Amino acid sequence: MSKYSKLIQSITRRVERGSGYRAAALFTVFCAIAAPLWSQGDAYKIGIFRGNGQWVVDSNGSHSFDGSDGFYAFGLTNDLPVMVDPNHSGHLHMAVFLNGYWYVDTNDNQMWDAGDQVWAFGLPGDIPVVGDWGHNGRLRLGIFRPSEGNWYIDATGCNCFDINSYWVFNFGLGGIGDVPVVGDWDGSGVLRVGVVRGGTWIVNLDTRQAGDYDRAGLRAYNAYNSATAASYWFNPFGTGKPIVGRWSGGTANMGFFNAGSWSVDLYGNHSPGTTYSFGLSGDIPVVGNWPAPVTITITTSVSGLQVAVDGTTYTTPHSFQWAPESNHTIGVTSPQSSSGAQYIYSSWSDGGTQTHTIAVPNSSTIRSEEHTSELQS
Repeated sequence: MSKYSKLIQSITRRVERGSGYRAAALFTVFCAIAAPLWSQGDAYKIGIFRGNGQWVVDSNGSHSFDGSDGFYAFGLTNDLPVMVDPNHSGHLHMAVFLNGYWYVDTNDNQMWDAGDQVWAFGLPGDIPVVGDWGHNGRLRLGIFRPSEGNWYIDATGCNCFDINSYWVFNFGLGGIGDVPVVGDWDGSGVLRVGVVRGGTWIVNLDTRQAGDYDRAGLRAYNAYNSATAASYWFNPFGTGKPIVGRWSGGTANMGFFNAGSWSVDLYGNHSPGTTYSFGLSGDIPVVGNWPAPVTITITTSVSGLQVAVDGTTYTTPHSFQWAPESNHTIGVTSPQSSSGAQYIYSSWSDGGTQTHTIAVPNSSTIRSEEHTSELQS
């Protein structure tokens, strides 16, 4: 059976996800994310993906972990994280890839639900990539097949495998551990492919544009050509995972992640420009335009009473910076005493029980707790 027949066969199989269940992984593939970025614009924020499906993201853009950063559950064990642009708008949505299937947070609420989609493109062992294959500013999905060094791309943006949509080109070598990357290697504003081999980045500098159905152009302008290729050394740690990001709001430049440490090419000169600390050993680095934290203020009808938030006691009123759509537990003990009076819990403004979980909205708000009071004996 040809590799093309296998690809067609793969996408005709159905995968059950339901409420978190999905067919077991055939095997695990290491993926260093080829960050899918518009080449210029605001800086994207860093984050990490853990093997249990947890995303930890730098919501406030501080380049370090703190209490306002986001925790999201999207994916399962053995999934590979990837950021996609399903609407071709420049806004990245989280997704995970396993065995040729893409599970996409289509409605961008940082959780898996009925508003999300499954795309079929690839085979087990492939590495998911997203890039501007036509060099015309539109991000499309694709896969890199490590055994071949070939890139299979969705040229027309259908988010599917279709005989008239996918093209193939070669950039890299098969079977030697090349890792795919996509970035703006020379500051021209055009995203192009490359591979990282150890610490050597071998990248394409061809900026010629190709139309969606220009099969010859898409191959020629992306495939390896010694006349339009360049190589740079960038691996400050000597090990780790390559990552491309728009670190300072400029172009999409090189970076490397190792055990929670980031070293990034801040100035586009293919050398380390600054370092960040975010993550742990074994994490996979990701970048995206994560939602900024919002302010949630917890109050009581009488100031100075105590509430428990995520297992810690605070005196009201107290404000928190939390990531949108994140979940937190709030509660109160009753009765409480203050200034000679005893206060008995009555209700929360959101109608929740005395101790309950809240989902953070997309804008700042106040959650208040009501009490009735009685004189202490």
